[in-house]
Amino acid sequence: MRPFPFNLTGPEFLWFFAAFGLCVAFLPLVRRRMRGANSPDPLPRITDPIQIATLRGGYKEAVRMLVVTLVDRGFLVQDGRTLATVAKNEGFLTNKLEIALFNYFKRDNHPSSVFKDAAVCIAGRTVEESLESLGLRAKRTQRLNECLLSIGAFGAVAVVRIVISGPPFGFLLFETLALIFVAVWVFTQGITGRGDRLLNQLQQLFARLKARAPRVWRGGPGQEVALLAAVFGFSELPPAIAGTLRLLRPPANSSSGCGSSGCGGGGGCGGGCGGGCGG
Repeated sequence: MRPFPFNLTGPEFLWFFAAFGLCVAFLPLVRRRMRGANSPDPLPRITDPIQIATLRGGYKEAVRMLVVTLVDRGFLVQDGRTLATVAKNEGFLTNKLEIALFNYFKRDNHPSSVFKDAAVCIAGRTVEESLESLGLRAKRTQRLNECLLSIGAFGAVAVVRIVISGPPFGFLLFETLALIFVAVWVFTQGITGRGDRLLNQLQQLFARLKARAPRVWRGGPGQEVALLAAVFGFSELPPAIAGTLRLLRPPANSSSGCGSSGCGGGGGCGGGCGGGCGG
């Protein structure tokens, strides 16, 4: 007699496999979010919008925020469907990620490929590593191992079922692919419970700024645009400011998206858990 769950009928096994795979895929995320969530340890003080945006969504979120804020501050100007640099302002940039981003657009590259630029990727990973050292984000190698173990677990169950039962197994393959995408998504969610506590504190601290978000204008005082985007996300920005993000989408006639190499891993159409520098 076949051991459970391989003695289930086809439909029953598909339901079991979906539940099993989701539990396996989300377990690392649950453990990650519990890490430091209730710890009495004091939290570090972070005020840099680049670090805050990276804490919330990884270095790619910081790059998106910087594209918006560099336009807001006059370092970049929109030129049709591209962005052009303003050379006279170059000397005022000090952050390595800002400089890498500025140099990328200085070469007249299309905005949609900015995440694949090596210099941008390296500078972004440096910011992520600084947060990992503070326990605010899980280490990338650890997340990669958890992702691969998750894929290996439900992949092994799927292979055994196929060997035992044989075809047809189209639905099982579809479920396996869907679970791989879930595991990759979990890999990209790097914030820990400790980091989530800090982000919640920052959102409480800047609650008044969020309430004034509809009245924030381009080129406004201080770092209002940067802090809004970094702490709360781009949905809180006025459409006239957040509209710059549309330039980061691939052009309509672009054939890239699944097969391109570079530093845009993490998510994507098949880069897997460890593709590129993303995370």
